[in-house]
Amino acid sequence: MATVTQVTHTCDVCGTAEDVRTWTFRLDGKTYETDLCPIDGEDLNEVAAGYIAKARKVTGGQGRRQAAKVSRAARSSLSVGGTPAVS
Repeated sequence: MATVTQVTHTCDVCGTAEDVRTWTFRLDGKTYETDLCPIDGEDLNEVAAGYIAKARKVTGGQGRRQAAKVSRAARSSLSVGGTPAVS
């Protein structure tokens, strides 16, 4: 006898199971993942875009040295990607 295991990803916000993708983002030095449908993924992008538009971009080693001088409360990074989190 054979056993078939089927995994269905559902949107963590609305529960739909159609075209769900895993979104990975960082905030306050911690990495998070959530499974979102296209509508909720777009909502996440819209909310993040408002903050990202007003944020300073940290690049290379220069940003890391400067970040060490900033208080922990002031440090936060937010990057949102809509590509599946597959390594």
